[in-house]
Amino acid sequence: MRKLLLGLLIASTIHVNAQTIKILFDASSAQMAGNADWVIDADTRNIKTGTGGIMTTGGNESNPQRIPTPAQSGITASSAETFWAGGISNWGVDLAKRGYIIETLPYNGLITYGVSTNVQDLSNYKIFIIDEPNIRFTTAEKTALLNFVANGGGLFMIADHTVSDRNNDGWDSPAIFNDFMTNNGSVSNPFGIKFDLANFSQTSTNILNSSTDPILHGVMEM
Repeated sequence: MRKLLLGLLIASTIHVNAQTIKILFDASSAQMAGNADWVIDADTRNIKTGTGGIMTTGGNESNPQRIPTPAQSGITASSAETFWAGGISNWGVDLAKRGYIIETLPYNGLITYGVSTNVQDLSNYKIFIIDEPNIRFTTAEKTALLNFVANGGGLFMIADHTVSDRNNDGWDSPAIFNDFMTNNGSVSNPFGIKFDLANFSQTSTNILNSSTDPILHGVMEM
């Protein structure tokens, strides 16, 4: 069953060549916990995402590094989406095909803005993609994210359904994002949105069965 993801892009218009745009995928918030694998690269699988929001080595979950391997320079228009190994590797590969520079913030990376000693400070990127975080953001991280957006950065937030706590720390992605937007110590609801806390499972027979329907049988067919 395909999983429905709710995404939100908050970004200012970027008028620069794609080859100069660096996109950062977050893997510092336990995106690989449980049965999730929302990372673009996973050559090594030795991460343990234990209870309490603590990530260490010694497990069997994806451990993407800053620079995905094989090297991005090897990606061509015909490269398969499995060029990198990860649950959303196709996303990273597709962006690389369009000339964007792709990186990952590793499990032990820091979410900062304006900290020159952090080589992966958000000021070095145009877009930061956070796909289903499973660890609540600290006050400092929330401030960094707000400052990143305020200074023109693009923040892409993806949440799962409610009751999707993969690492059993009491927080799932929609609650984490709502906490970020309502409890950041700076401004309440800075983006004017809220993630719906919905959880449903349905089997339906009321489905169009048309061989010519472009949604059912197009490039991205269901």
